Amino acid sequence: MKFAIMSKNGDVKRMTEVLAMFDIDIDSNKPDFVIVHGGDGTILRAERKYPGVPKITIRASHGGFKYNYTEQDLEDVIIKIDNGTYEIKEESKLETTFQGKKYLSLNEVQIHNASPIKAIRFSIYMDSLPLFENVIGDGTVIATPFGSSGYFSSIGGEKFGKGIGIGLNNPFNIKSKPIVIDESPEIYVKILRDDGLLLFDNDENIITVKGGDEIKVETSKNTAKFVI
Repeated sequence: MKFAIMSKNGDVKRMTEVLAMFDIDIDSNKPDFVIVHGGDGTILRAERKYPGVPKITIRASHGGFKYNYTEQDLEDVIIKIDNGTYEIKEESKLETTFQGKKYLSLNEVQIHNASPIKAIRFSIYMDSLPLFENVIGDGTVIATPFGSSGYFSSIGGEKFGKGIGIGLNNPFNIKSKPIVIDESPEIYVKILRDDGLLLFDNDENIITVKGGDEIKVETSKNTAKFVI
């Protein structure tokens, strides 16, 4: 087996020592498992770098962490993997299509007004069914169950276990709480006026969208995998 390690603070000594006990190679190119040491942001970065590779998440703080192993638990987790008695929890991801390119996200897709002093106008459709039309506001957050306790919750959304969450960010002309829909429909966001920003999780790759642009968001066939 080959393992990679991603750590928020760069302290990998204890994890490296445990892997050495089991004669496990550290390989950052094609690992079979990834040890993620940090918080939720480190998980998102690890999933971008190693999509679909099973993650062992080691918390570095008491903050909102999805799967709570400690460094002291790592040896037991490796034994389970070595014995084949571990389980995998799969988390759904979103696939966004814009201008012929596809982008994956584990937490959420966000469309945000480009200027803090100017609202963005947009409409959201589920397949061909209008959900929110001619919205004037700061944008929208489209979230997975994994991301439902993140930014989605800050705009009034509640944590959910299945489906896709859609919430409006500070809408000026519509009063609506975030909703959760089935995971099978395709979601279309049509930009009607003014520039916006298209963001995925905490990725620094930010895309500008303009009036007339359309963004499609759907459940991806790819999933994120976690050792439990």
